[in-house]
Amino acid sequence: LSIGNHTVTITTTGACSSETQTAILNVSSGTPVINLHTTSATMWPPNHQYQTFNITDFVASASSSCDTSVDINDVVIQKVSSDEPEENPAGADGNTLNDIVIAPDCKSVQLRRERDGNLNGRVYTITFKVTDSFGNSTTATVKVNVPKNNNGTAIDNGAAAGYTVNSLCP
Repeated sequence: LSIGNHTVTITTTGACSSETQTAILNVSSGTPVINLHTTSATMWPPNHQYQTFNITDFVASASSSCDTSVDINDVVIQKVSSDEPEENPAGADGNTLNDIVIAPDCKSVQLRRERDGNLNGRVYTITFKVTDSFGNSTTATVKVNVPKNNNGTAIDNGAAAGYTVNSLCP
């Protein structure tokens, strides 16, 4: 049935008569929800050092109408992408690798505070995922910016311009 209220009628027929009962059945979406504190953060200065971000830095709560046990502890980092290449030999990004390091438990990520000085600032996109016990899941994203200049902005060129690191968590 589609989402919403439906009238359901059941008729039982026996040897002597029939009985009918009618009820309203409410079908909800069942999709879990991730509520965010904020959808963005900025890292400065671009000193090539790691900064750690935990799920709780961005996620306020998680819930599911189908599974009341779902909470923030069920949220994992599904993937992180950068809109700049990890290493640009002709660029000005510090000649480092592993700019994105997702923790084995998928509850935090280390992002390198760097951007290619020849481009328009780096934007990391963190994708969070929550799945309930029925297999229903949803995602939410946040952006972490490393602007080209202090107090500046970073322009998101999309993951296709850079690279993505997928977690090993379901």
